[in-house]
Amino acid sequence: MRHPRDGEGWKSFDRRYTDFSGDPRNVRLALASDGFNPYGNLSSKYSIWPVILIPYNLPPWICMKQTNFILSMIIPGPKMPGNDIDVYLQPLIDELKLLWAGVDTYDASEKKTFKMRAALMWTISDFPGLGNLSGWNTYGGRACPTCNLDAETRRLTFSQKWCYMGHRRFLNRDHRYRQDRSRFDGKVEDRSPPTKLTGRDVLRQLEGVPVSQGKVQAMGGKRRRGQQTVVQDESPWKKRSVFFDLPYWENNELRHNLDVMHIEKNVCDNIVFTMLNESGKSKDHLKARKDLQLMGIRQDMWPIEGGKYLGRLKQYVRNRAQPEGSIAEGYLSEEILTFCQILDNVETRIRNSWSKYNSLSSKIIQLANLGIDRNELEQILSMHSEYRASQRENCEVQFGSTDHSNELQWLACGSRAQASRYQAYNVNGFKFRTMSREEGMKTQNSGVYVTSDTRSYASKRDANVAVGGVSYYGRLVDIIELNYSGQFTVVLFKCLWADTTLGRGIRQDVLGHTCVNFANPIHTGDREDDEPYILASEARLVFYV
Repeated sequence: MRHPRDGEGWKSFDRRYTDFSGDPRNVRLALASDGFNPYGNLSSKYSIWPVILIPYNLPPWICMKQTNFILSMIIPGPKMPGNDIDVYLQPLIDELKLLWAGVDTYDASEKKTFKMRAALMWTISDFPGLGNLSGWNTYGGRACPTCNLDAETRRLTFSQKWCYMGHRRFLNRDHRYRQDRSRFDGKVEDRSPPTKLTGRDVLRQLEGVPVSQGKVQAMGGKRRRGQQTVVQDESPWKKRSVFFDLPYWENNELRHNLDVMHIEKNVCDNIVFTMLNESGKSKDHLKARKDLQLMGIRQDMWPIEGGKYLGRLKQYVRNRAQPEGSIAEGYLSEEILTFCQILDNVETRIRNSWSKYNSLSSKIIQLANLGIDRNELEQILSMHSEYRASQRENCEVQFGSTDHSNELQWLACGSRAQASRYQAYNVNGFKFRTMSREEGMKTQNSGVYVTSDTRSYASKRDANVAVGGVSYYGRLVDIIELNYSGQFTVVLFKCLWADTTLGRGIRQDVLGHTCVNFANPIHTGDREDDEPYILASEARLVFYV
């Protein structure tokens, strides 16, 4: 498209108003407006809004020249006009109505007077400016004017932003992305694009919408920094736009445009910087990945918690009465596990940090730095090798053996490489569904409750260990069924678990109800005890309000 006349909005206008399009001397205009700060960096709050008319009767290489712009008015600051922009635009609207009817104009080429008419085709602005000019509320969960009331929105907990997940509905019916669950929101998209609203449909929605113009004092004081407003208004319209006073405006197929510069800046730049992983400009950050984890989608992009060393030590605390001892025990346990993994030359996530040591001598030197004698290390190595050799001889389970149960014999073979994945499962008299499966449903079956026996002490001086049940609350992310050679199956539930620390992840309210916070889930890291799976037979259903 080289000129706006090549667009469907222009052609539709010509077909409807043939008396106007029949005379090439009639003028077609576009209205552009945006705010700017006239003081540069001296004042960041002052905003002036010029209103510019652009005549389209000129060739494309001329009509966008600055000398052909018509500065219609300047809306004074210091604040953006908001709904009050209609008050400033009213004189211009009156003149446009007069120009639509026609005014006597002298034609210099034919040397006679004719009735010249003019029509406003559309407006051009950035996204906040579109809200001022059209009356549509461009903030909140219904900010998309194209989707209108049929928008599919989600509030991101960590990013504190609104997210629009229904973009695949604009694809062709046979597009492969419509059936792709794993790369998107875990669902198949079978909806059609939202219905394109006519001006008459918009006017029907605007019936009964209250309009308040002028400087209205906001109630409730100033909003604190970081505070977010997440409640959606009943109507996404703020006002009836003054442009509907023009007799042809409701019949215009295209009434408002977003300017190219802001689309390049706010859309294209973000996509490119995210693809290039540009530091500070990419939208792929920790908060975004935590939101993916909370939604239970794109598991390959979930964040790894405990990246900082102090945070890792904090995770070792299992007994709050003796935190120092818990940290020491957890650290030594992981060191021993790491040492044993190195001896067997097994590729594991723990061994990754040791991959730079290629020889046994370098491993001995590194472990010697921990306070272990070199001769003692060599003895340990020899004993470990003998132990592993004896284990290989004694660990074999012979089929048909009367010394081992059939179940143990099949377990020794391991499960099949292929596992089954489900989105719903019935067990213990409950029906469970994954978070991605119940998205959009009115019922909730993803809440999981399980109790686990945990050792604890009454105080720092208490030497007697007590075993008690600890309640874990989670949300079901995935259901996996392991098959052991076709003899039996084991079903596992992968869950997002809330922090069991009292007052942090779980608390009791004044009525005795259990309150659960999933903002900082546990067991999401790479440590050996970060185990998100439980047996399905252990799960109980819980409902979160």
